[in-house]
Amino acid sequence: MSSQLIDHFRLERELGTGKLGTVYLAVNKDDNSQVALKRFHPYLSQNTQFRDRFIALSYAIEKLKHPNIVPILHYGYAPEATYLAMAYIPGNLRNQLATIRQQGQTYAIEQAVTMTAQMTDGLQYAHSRKLIHLDLKTSNILLGNTADSTRQTPLISDFGLTTLAEGLRGSKSLQFTNTYAYLSPEQVRGERVDGRADIYSLGVILYELVTGRVPFVPRSINEAVNFHTRGTIPRPTALRPDIPPELERLMLKALARKPNERFQSMSALMGVLRQYQSGGLSAIRTVPEPAPRQHKTQYASEPAASLQVPRIERPPVQQEDVGRARLSYGKENETPEFFWLDKNVTNIGRDSANDIIIEGNQVSRFHARIDRDSTGHYRIMDPQGATNGVWLGASRIPVNEPRVWQPGQVVRIGEFWLTLEIIKSTQPQSAVNGVVAGAVGARVATNSIANKPQDHSDRINVQLLADKISVAPGQRRPMRIDIQNEGKETDHFALELHGLPSSWYTTPQNALHLLPERRGTLQVTFHPPRTHDAEAGLHNFDVIIRSQLNRAEYVSRPVKLDVAPFYGMNTTLQTRKFRSDQATQLNIGNIGNIADSYTINVLDAPPDLEVRPQQPKITLQPGQSESLLIRTQSLNRPLIGRGKGKRFRLSVESSSTEVPAQVLTGEVFPVPILSTMLLALTSLGLLSCFAITILSILFFAVAGNGFGTDQTDDSNDDTIQGQS
Repeated sequence: MSSQLIDHFRLERELGTGKLGTVYLAVNKDDNSQVALKRFHPYLSQNTQFRDRFIALSYAIEKLKHPNIVPILHYGYAPEATYLAMAYIPGNLRNQLATIRQQGQTYAIEQAVTMTAQMTDGLQYAHSRKLIHLDLKTSNILLGNTADSTRQTPLISDFGLTTLAEGLRGSKSLQFTNTYAYLSPEQVRGERVDGRADIYSLGVILYELVTGRVPFVPRSINEAVNFHTRGTIPRPTALRPDIPPELERLMLKALARKPNERFQSMSALMGVLRQYQSGGLSAIRTVPEPAPRQHKTQYASEPAASLQVPRIERPPVQQEDVGRARLSYGKENETPEFFWLDKNVTNIGRDSANDIIIEGNQVSRFHARIDRDSTGHYRIMDPQGATNGVWLGASRIPVNEPRVWQPGQVVRIGEFWLTLEIIKSTQPQSAVNGVVAGAVGARVATNSIANKPQDHSDRINVQLLADKISVAPGQRRPMRIDIQNEGKETDHFALELHGLPSSWYTTPQNALHLLPERRGTLQVTFHPPRTHDAEAGLHNFDVIIRSQLNRAEYVSRPVKLDVAPFYGMNTTLQTRKFRSDQATQLNIGNIGNIADSYTINVLDAPPDLEVRPQQPKITLQPGQSESLLIRTQSLNRPLIGRGKGKRFRLSVESSSTEVPAQVLTGEVFPVPILSTMLLALTSLGLLSCFAITILSILFFAVAGNGFGTDQTDDSNDDTIQGQS
């Protein structure tokens, strides 16, 4: 091909074409270095939605610095040419495997495990920075040489690129046959995916490295759906008998059809791979299996005091995960597992029929149950009276009595700990020294993307009048950013915000046009909604000023948004009129943006009526609601019939003086000593007795008359005989 220029890169020759674009060998004119330049197809470059996704993704992957990830050197956008410039690495794993197969050979097992561990390390690093690959395959694993050129190192390329064109209007089909073999079951079904999809794809690559073939060879998307969701994976030892059983179990666990049965994070897989490499791996469950029949049950009257929750490195989340609930669980000093609570009922135990299978000497077959109510809050219970109980904090949960489970509270099931997390942003949350972030009474601030100023341009000068902005929910607060173009060309500068929900602010629709050496101003207006989602406290975010002439040039400044607290509550009585042998529910909801405590007082109850709330005080997080039982007892009950209703009032008071107390009225009807049914049965019994008595009298009366007549006749006969 004739040399062609894109920005400051000269295209030398085509290396290959993929589903998103064409890759060229190019030369950087600035230093004559070789790069691999991926030029996206024109129909994608001209799509504004693709452009927005590309800018956001490129900004993120440019920051990935890891020895097992191909570095991004430069990126640029224009309708006529959108591109990524990467380090040029000539070899890839797909071509190498093809050569090895032609020679009738396979990878050495230890070499395959080492290479997989390196790829896992790179993926774990990317996942921790909220980047999921979703297109792992051997052609995306490039092979670079180590510094001493004694061995090859895998480098992962094309992070997240497969998501750029998803759902674009007018986009072409992006299905390529060489991808089908590596897709996870949830991907081929079009379901929501997370980092566990990468674990499945990596499991396919490990399977191919060790056995010399992939588990399935689908030739169409329909075959991919059938194979990955219903097909049986050939056991690796059937293809290569010298595979150690521990490694086979590891491979099959990574390839589990259900995401919840795989390793739940790259860090968990990494931990097991390291154990295998050190020779300390004894057993891995490929699918949930029943616990051993013979084990010594330890009867627990109190939780193990030494059980500690480790520091949790949670897998990254996507924007669509905000609002979902995630469970973290594990044993002390072991790598935790993670589980999305997407069902209304989740069962936990060692039996394979449970949603979450945990195996331990102190775990029952059906140990615990998690319920999600209509408001999205969670309760945990011990449904069958597990021998060792279910512990919420330091309290054992009574059998079949659900308890509200707040994010951050620790639940103990045998030798396992569990914590609940509600995803509130895409920024990572962490746990330090055994205290889980998000615990009751604590607020986790949104982490900044940069946390410090970053200058990726020497011609953009940005000045902020303040690095902290205070605003009350429901109100508006502007912030001005001064920008100077210190370059020699006229440029447009766009304002971006990273780290805040987009509904909290408004940025200018048009970029700022500046001549060389000229200064201008852009303004962003903050307006967090007056809802519980706009939590009180500091929220860190980044202000990005980006050149439109060269979008790789930008300046980042960290800023804090201080959201003021506001209080609010709503209360209802589920049933206002009820019998004294029943109970009603008091529903309390925190509609403020800060945790609050509520006190329940009984007002104006008659002297002969006892009103007992389930608890006199409750603390709720923003957006949380709770139901408390209200039980009553009438000291004076009528003998029969419905007694007169007895009214009472409940007062619910917030800890804040901003919120007026709310008063609710209820009416209790005493239960009679003799119920209507009992009276009916008594009346029926009395009538029955009366009827029996009458019948008895009549019977004996009739019988008595008949006996007297017979005697008279006999006496007459005797008389006649005597006379004769």
